[in-house]
Amino acid sequence: IASPFGLSYIPGQWLESIQIAKGPSSVVNGLEAITGQINMEHRKPKAEQPLFLNLFVSNVLRTEMNIATSLQINKKWSTVALGHFSTDPLSHDGNSDGFRDEPLSTQFNLSNRWLYVSDKGLQIRFGFKALSDSRVAGMHDFKKGDPVTRDMWGSEIGNKAINGYFKMGVPLTEDNSRSIAAVIDYNYHQLNSFFGLKKYDATQNSSYINLMFQNQVDEHNRYVIGLSSQYDLIDETFVQRRFLQSGEIEPVNTLTPGREEGAVGLYGEYNYSLDDKITVVTGLRLDYNNLHGW
Repeated sequence: IASPFGLSYIPGQWLESIQIAKGPSSVVNGLEAITGQINMEHRKPKAEQPLFLNLFVSNVLRTEMNIATSLQINKKWSTVALGHFSTDPLSHDGNSDGFRDEPLSTQFNLSNRWLYVSDKGLQIRFGFKALSDSRVAGMHDFKKGDPVTRDMWGSEIGNKAINGYFKMGVPLTEDNSRSIAAVIDYNYHQLNSFFGLKKYDATQNSSYINLMFQNQVDEHNRYVIGLSSQYDLIDETFVQRRFLQSGEIEPVNTLTPGREEGAVGLYGEYNYSLDDKITVVTGLRLDYNNLHGW
């Protein structure tokens, strides 16, 4: 349910880089990787930049503030804290049609990421990210909290979300040629909105788990086998309303099209590389989805 807002919930100043895989990607990345993927590398706890501060104000008072601070607590523990605030506080009506050209908005983002590295190579990464976003659109004179009337069309959109993740890598040999790893990720997102007489509310709970074993046979040959699962629970409510003669609003029709979808899969991938000249990747994956079967 966050997809309409795209990358606007990933502050650009939080990122180190973005990698794009076009078309079928690695089977390690799940059944949805067949359509391609976008990987966003956040600033790391061990970043060499201990403090980064970015402030921006435009002539229409678009305001942004980003902060990132990395801290090496000791030899094993490090952390990075990331903060973002942005707002569009002024109404714009360039074509003078009585409607705002873009919503009034206020967004807060907060993230904290941790890294633990033991003397024997064990790595643990975990952290959280929280979001609050508020938008008000519609006619130029419509304000947050105002009721919709026959003469005043308005819209409000409110998003709240939280994400938590845990990653662990355990070397099974001193040279780290064999290792096991686990990735666990959870997302909660709540959306409350109305567009004139139409209301749309939704909540989404999503979880992802990936367990894998990797073996670097020699400098040319490597394989990975693993098990992964994904689960989405989406509750949606659409309400169509209408005006009564008295001017009050009553619901006419309510739809609840949400879904519960889960998938679990096994995969294996073999990688052959010859220096920097040739790389061959072969993968096989089998998944069961409760809505679509095998």
